Amino acid sequence: MVLGTSGDVVSRAKEMFVEAQWTPAMSTGVPDLDHQHKVLIAHLNRLTQAMSEGRGPEQLDETLDFLQLYAAKHFADEESDMAAWHCPAAEENKRAHAEFIDRFGLLRAEVRAAGATDGAVARTAYALSTWLVLHIQGCDTQLRACIRQQPCDAVEADQVEA
Repeated sequence: MVLGTSGDVVSRAKEMFVEAQWTPAMSTGVPDLDHQHKVLIAHLNRLTQAMSEGRGPEQLDETLDFLQLYAAKHFADEESDMAAWHCPAAEENKRAHAEFIDRFGLLRAEVRAAGATDGAVARTAYALSTWLVLHIQGCDTQLRACIRQQPCDAVEADQVEA
């Protein structure tokens, strides 16, 4: 779909983007990771909300700055937990994180080159939200089964949620 004027982008964004919702089905079994996922979703939802109010360009840089720092910490935490629990999805998860970092860099470069246009905001919000939700549902939740199958000696018991 080609988005035309700024007004078209904002109008279509209101129709196209629904805020992402964290659900218990997205649980990894590790409360800290689940909290981090909720924080990431909340920040992306702020961008979606700002976009629907016509403030997307102003919110984009703040969102990208936050994600660049927070995602790096989150990815390190998640990869560490997957390794500790001997999760078979650990390598797939690392690859997905590396691909995300590359993709994020391209999105960031596009915004720097073209500016925070409504179109760039819409493409960025859609790409990041879609990736995050699909990644959590498809990869991160595999950790939960590993935790249920193993004794609690791999990670502190208070870090685990059944």
